[in-house]
Amino acid sequence: MPSDVRSSPDPVTRKIAAWCDALMDLSRRNPLLSLPRSAIPLPDSPDFLWDMPRDGSRRIKMVSEKLPGTDILRTGLKANDRALPMDRYRALKSMFQASRRSIEEQGVPILFIAAGILEWREPGRADPVRSPILLLPVDMERLSLDAGYFLSPRDDEARLNPTLAYRLKQPDIQVMLPEFGDGKPGDYLAALGEQLPSKFGATVDTNAAFLGKFSYLNLTMYEELAVRIDEARAHPLIAAIAGDLDATARLPRPIVPELDTEIPTKVFHVLSADPSQEAAIAAARAGANLVIQGPPGTGKTQTIANLIAACVADGKRVLFVSEKMAALDAVYRRLK
Repeated sequence: MPSDVRSSPDPVTRKIAAWCDALMDLSRRNPLLSLPRSAIPLPDSPDFLWDMPRDGSRRIKMVSEKLPGTDILRTGLKANDRALPMDRYRALKSMFQASRRSIEEQGVPILFIAAGILEWREPGRADPVRSPILLLPVDMERLSLDAGYFLSPRDDEARLNPTLAYRLKQPDIQVMLPEFGDGKPGDYLAALGEQLPSKFGATVDTNAAFLGKFSYLNLTMYEELAVRIDEARAHPLIAAIAGDLDATARLPRPIVPELDTEIPTKVFHVLSADPSQEAAIAAARAGANLVIQGPPGTGKTQTIANLIAACVADGKRVLFVSEKMAALDAVYRRLK
């Protein structure tokens, strides 16, 4: 986000810039900026992991160093087997479950191998930050309870950590990371260590590789908002949400029909609805912009289903968007 946008005299523009920054999360709570302790170090070089075929024909098997009734599991390991300490092996279960849940609920992969670590310091802070540099997407499988976990590269491109690149180019640092091209991670990381300005005082661990949960789900929203900031600023609804009172006053006030006099043939509910739900549906059909809130079990899902049915009956096309697949499925089941 350009600095002139943040310092714009227009409060709506500044608000949109703040939204962009919030989407990126530049705090140390973000695993993309500060490598979490839960990340599992791997003994392999980034290039070894990079060279693995993407068709799943070769995988890394993660096993525990200790198995019930045995000593350290060192004998019998195959070339692609990796023995982990028991505490790290247990952490794989949590990582595996979180990865499956993210795919099932949101369709978003969150499991990556962080290749290369940049150790640097933020202005005004003495303690260093250790940030992943490259992200290699991987899948994790578990064939049985005692078979270990299998890692294989996803058929997606590795990429430069977008949050790290965004943070370093901010006005207080002004360091531009080169884009990662078609070469190997090892070559990129070695070149990066030589290209970083000496005054930055950062170091690159070119051999580091960690398995961890990393999500840049918000990046797509940020990129779209950042390049369309003028369009967003001109939209009356966005301006109103950003706090522009004049824009709020200019928003249309649809005339909502009196529900008690509504002709039954114009009601297209597929599910029952109470008066508050009826009012919300009528307001939306009249063109109002609204937010429906309520605790679980108060009928939000059936209200959405009824509203979709009503809009279709009105000859409209409806795009229903949800962060979680479960919400989409719940509405779909009610419309079947």
